[in-house]
Amino acid sequence: MAANSNYTPLLVVTMGDPAGIGPEIIIKALSGGDLDNTARLLVVGITSMLRETAFSLNLPVKIHAVTPQTIHRLPRHSPGTMFVLDVETPAGLSLTPGTVSGATGTIAAACIEQSARLCLNQEADALVTAPISKHALHLAGLKETAHTERLQTLSKTDSVEMAFVSDDLRVVLATRHIPLSSITRALTAARVLEALRAAHHLGILLDKQEPAIGLCGVNPHAGEEGMMGNEEETVLIPAIELAHREGLRVSGPLPPDTAFIQTAREEFDVVVALYHDQGLIPFKMLSFGRGAQITLGLPFVRTSVDHGVALDIAGRGVAEPGSLVTAVRLAAACIRR
Repeated sequence: MAANSNYTPLLVVTMGDPAGIGPEIIIKALSGGDLDNTARLLVVGITSMLRETAFSLNLPVKIHAVTPQTIHRLPRHSPGTMFVLDVETPAGLSLTPGTVSGATGTIAAACIEQSARLCLNQEADALVTAPISKHALHLAGLKETAHTERLQTLSKTDSVEMAFVSDDLRVVLATRHIPLSSITRALTAARVLEALRAAHHLGILLDKQEPAIGLCGVNPHAGEEGMMGNEEETVLIPAIELAHREGLRVSGPLPPDTAFIQTAREEFDVVVALYHDQGLIPFKMLSFGRGAQITLGLPFVRTSVDHGVALDIAGRGVAEPGSLVTAVRLAAACIRR
């Protein structure tokens, strides 16, 4: 949107699945003092549900319903004040915290789609997403049941990368939501090179001019010179050579069991993991509740919490908002840079 230094960016926050902890963490994050006033915040969800959640938490939050025509006039964020753009809700809606359904999936999808449209139409600068349930979106009849893939389809983007950021670790995933048995077939030099480029871009977003990137091996001990698999020689080393030709600072393939320790010690700015759990287990061990996800490659900034809908604690008032606070801060920082 605007490029002048006096402009205050507008960040859209989705409510997520209404049966999960999304409404609770939004109320807690926006009512507390952990978010500054450097951005304007708009929640896309259901005003009445957010008011009920605030009442149940005994948090004095002023929640104002707004229209699409008035969102450009929203003020800077102020703790204890929230602006909500309502999505259409199914007739006779009845929700039970902790129980997802096709109806909750429909609402979550509507929040995603309405928020994405605001960003694609350049009415908002960035998207911050609360957690959704893949099962609920499946029950709602959606083909894409994950946030990243849904946003990729809505924005008609050819390629996106999933990354995770905290003070301790920065991780880019070379593959996302695919079975472990499919990993080696999905890994090509071209695919890994795209992930390395994304890691370089992430490092620059995080204020590193020439980010140092560590690439994990796929096999134990990074293949041990071919004794434990040959993907390092046939896929990863060729990808690193291509990256070096583009001027990227890449080291590897690294034994996966030490690559994250090296990154946590700041030997690398970003580490590229080759499959979902290889990257997410160490990230969540080090940073759970304090990290955030960022999707690279979309035509707008998108960040998200690093956890799921937590149906087991939904409605109990015990959910922690730390990851959502981090996601909002990360989105604002990316817009500024």
